[in-house]
Amino acid sequence: MSVVLHREHYIVDKKPFFQHFHPKDLAITATRSVVIQGLNVLNDYVSTMDLSDHENSDDSDKEDGDEKAISQLPAAREFYISCTKLFVKSLSISTCLRCAEVVSIRIFSVSTVSRLIKDVGRSAARKYHRTGSRSRAALLMVKTGMWASVLSHIAIFIVEEITQIAQILYRQHQMRALNSSRSYSPLFKNRKEMDFFLQITYKNATRCALSIVTSGTAAAIGSFLRPGKGTNIGATIGDSIAYAL
Repeated sequence: MSVVLHREHYIVDKKPFFQHFHPKDLAITATRSVVIQGLNVLNDYVSTMDLSDHENSDDSDKEDGDEKAISQLPAAREFYISCTKLFVKSLSISTCLRCAEVVSIRIFSVSTVSRLIKDVGRSAARKYHRTGSRSRAALLMVKTGMWASVLSHIAIFIVEEITQIAQILYRQHQMRALNSSRSYSPLFKNRKEMDFFLQITYKNATRCALSIVTSGTAAAIGSFLRPGKGTNIGATIGDSIAYAL
């Protein structure tokens, strides 16, 4: 996506708005979704196998049955559904991010937009060449990396909240299908459901804020090691730390 503000190009990312819907980008997103879900399944499988190895039971038959149940891998249909959900969520986040970029261009000043939409790798390289010191460039990249990750993590937060509301509405639809006498039901039937919704929202908001901080910090560490490529790698790792907790 490219924009000209006051006859100058301020946005590094010049891809079309719907670039992530092109066949090549869709294939990359689908492959990444399958790989991530496969790693999740493998991690769960290894974890359950480790737990089963440390279990001690007097009944050997029961233990053998438990081990068979624990070591059973998910069915192909379940794996396909999980990959599809992850794929759709990735596309939704990318689309929401592009929308956030458009909105920021429309409502914010040029200086603010240049902070929110920035290539941190190139920015770190420029700071290093300007200052001649990796440590000074790393200190400058803390704030720059945090600014550059704001829109992406806000997009993730919005998608997570929409997903949570959609799940609540789907459960209500199932409840109404079972009990056809009730044509209308509130979004939250009791205080417990409301508290659970707010708890998940607080968790998502905390992760969003923490990811912004860790992204800037990790980008600074990467800039200290190797301005440019190291910055991009560090920012990517920092983006994922809070969501892995």
